[in-house]
Amino acid sequence: RALLVDLRLMVFNEMSGEAPEIEKEHEKVLVNPVIIEMSQEMECDEEGCLSFPHLHGDVLRSQWIDVEYQTLQGEAKSVTYEGQVARIFQHADIHESKH
Repeated sequence: RALLVDLRLMVFNEMSGEAPEIEKEHEKVLVNPVIIEMSQEMECDEEGCLSFPHLHGDVLRSQWIDVEYQTLQGEAKSVTYEGQVARIFQHADIHESKH
């Protein structure tokens, strides 16, 4: 017998770049994260990508997003990200998207 489980895991830290003890405190594992709402207000900013280190360009992103996910224990959660954190999440979400 085989069990196929379709899980999407994202390790996300909205405090990345801070002191290590602060970073560790804010690290989250999001199970099956979904952006459920995005602001209509967009912001253009230059982005780069570790997958394409020499490629940079201006990218439009929503200023805020609402995200639903589950914890590793199966608890349903939601969070709103704004500004640069929302931009980083949207960038990561595109990498993980099946679309």
